[in-house]
Amino acid sequence: MLRSNRPLLFQITLSSLIGMSINLTTLAAANDKSKPSSSCEKVRASFDVGSSSTKMKVLKIDICKGKILETLYPKTKEEEDLARVNIPFMKDLIQHTQDAEKDTSIPEESVPSFSRTLWIAEVEFSKLKKQAEPFKPQDYIGVATEAFRRAKNSDYIVNYVLNRKLGIKIYIPQPSQEALIEWMGASATFKDINDVEPRMIITFGISDESMQIGAKTQGGNFTAFTSRLASDNMLSYALEKVDRDAKTFLPLSRPEIESLIEAASREATGADQELKDKMSELEVVVLGLGGVINKSVNSTLVSLIPGSENRKYFTISDMTEAIYHLADKGYSDSIFEKVPEEFRNNVPANMALVLGVMKALGIEKVYYSKVDNTYGAPFLKNFAIKIPVPKPKPKVIKKPVVVAPTETPVSKYRFRFLD
Repeated sequence: MLRSNRPLLFQITLSSLIGMSINLTTLAAANDKSKPSSSCEKVRASFDVGSSSTKMKVLKIDICKGKILETLYPKTKEEEDLARVNIPFMKDLIQHTQDAEKDTSIPEESVPSFSRTLWIAEVEFSKLKKQAEPFKPQDYIGVATEAFRRAKNSDYIVNYVLNRKLGIKIYIPQPSQEALIEWMGASATFKDINDVEPRMIITFGISDESMQIGAKTQGGNFTAFTSRLASDNMLSYALEKVDRDAKTFLPLSRPEIESLIEAASREATGADQELKDKMSELEVVVLGLGGVINKSVNSTLVSLIPGSENRKYFTISDMTEAIYHLADKGYSDSIFEKVPEEFRNNVPANMALVLGVMKALGIEKVYYSKVDNTYGAPFLKNFAIKIPVPKPKPKVIKKPVVVAPTETPVSKYRFRFLD
């Protein structure tokens, strides 16, 4: 099944998120503009904790205007590499849940895969924090996404290792809230296209494990479409659809590619009508976030569509032309020569996913954007509902810890953008 059992659609009012009767239009003016700039300006270290890698930035932000003033760190490619660490949270957390089910009385720390994850997390996050310390951040804050949403034992890493031991506040947003965090980061940094106001921005983010599309509606609310039909699940669906294994998935015929595009379109048609209406506005700008769009789709278009390497965007026509170039192409074809062998199956699956969503929602053009959760996280101060810090003694797992992902009603959370 493509869809999970939880709802995919969420309409969020700012009052439910920040506990105030304001909307996105008034967000920038929520604080007294006469406040000294020093009270508005903050330096925060921000973390984006993904399923397989974690990124960190130190940002100078204006919490009154909702803007990022300066990236203090990293500034060079070498620093970017240092500020990104590979921690296989998805693999290790899920493996831990499988180990734990074999003996439900095993304390968490003694499960080999989980002990390894705890140790790696503490070591690597300590390194990232030391990189940030010279800039004297007032807060260390971040978000952890799909791997942590899916594994119940992730609370232990977040609270005991990161929060209590290292002083890094990591929150686990629901998918709809992650869409808002992405939108906040995009609106805080967006300045590439002239005369575009933040209210006209739509974010379209796809990772290995989740997809989020978010926008401000005409009424000033925030609406989001979320789905777990992302890169990994799209490939899993494609393998099942064509009834082949990972070693014989390619080549795909044109009809097989079309069936994948149609599947992605069916998923996206469930988007809220307000989001569809927003897409139809002439001035909207859709920003593509995440590795699926900025790496997989981008590299595929550059290799297949002349002139694509010099453009900051791609169109639905580009996608349509490129994806049919992939028809009947096998693993040894020149199209795949620059793609690592383990990711070649993902190329047509990712292209079909993005094109299907674009068709369903009427997206004509998508701009590449390097915005990630490190840009939106600094504006979060806290959730209204805090995850309790576990006791120092190890918890005993009394029942399997893998649960189907559920969506906590957004009204039970609130974000505070401002101090």
